[in-house]
Formats: sequence, C-alpha cells, structure tokens
Amino acid sequence: MENDIQKKKRRAPSSTDSIRIKRTTKKEIVDLVKQLNKEKSVGRSIQPQQVVELAFSLLEPKHFEQLKKQSLTNQDRLEQNYQNYVRQHGAISKDEYFGILLKQAKAIVSSEDIIQRPQTESDAI
Repeated sequence: MENDIQKKKRRAPSSTDSIRIKRTTKKEIVDLVKQLNKEKSVGRSIQPQQVVELAFSLLEPKHFEQLKKQSLTNQDRLEQNYQNYVRQHGAISKDEYFGILLKQAKAIVSSEDIIQRPQTESDAI
C-alpha cells in the first residue's frame, strides 16, 4: 500500500542530448572554447554549444552540397549517372549501360597519346 500512496516523481525532460563525434573534433571544440575563455577577462564563459550554433549559422547551401558529395562512394556516383542516363534516354539494363561506358572509355584511351615508361633493367629480364 505504501507504494500506491507514494507517487512516482516525474523528471522534467532534459534540454540537452548527446551525439557521437570523433574525439579529435571534440578536442578541437573544447580547446577553442578554453582559448576563447582565457582571452576574455569578464563576462560569462563561452560554451561549446555557442560555437556549434555559430558554425551552423555560417553554413551556406554550397556547404550542404559539398557534404552530400563527400558522402558518395564511386559506386553511388555510378548509380546516379546510370539513373540520369535512364531518365534521359529511356530504360536500359545496367549491363548495357556498362557497355556504353566501356566503349566511351576505350575511345578516350585510344585517342590519347600513351607515353610509355622507360624500360628498366628489371623489365628487360
């Protein structure tokens, strides 16, 4: 009965949350905050949250595009190019698309002057 009488205390939801970042990134932010706080003699201390908020406010759409491009693998870029080709030229299998790419690559390689590397003694053997 005691349990029924006692009300469970409800915690107020936290206003902070955690995310995973590299230790080196965390160290850079913490070191910057420490340096900024050392350089000032009065006022409240600067918090890491303020640094992150300022950095976000300075981001532009070109930075978002750069981040998106950096996250793509070669396989992802190949898939994007394939999808663009299908949109422009109609349905085609990936195998046929690879054939087209290989023909284009062969044309480029055969049209270039290939510089042969000098022969070394180990090559002659």
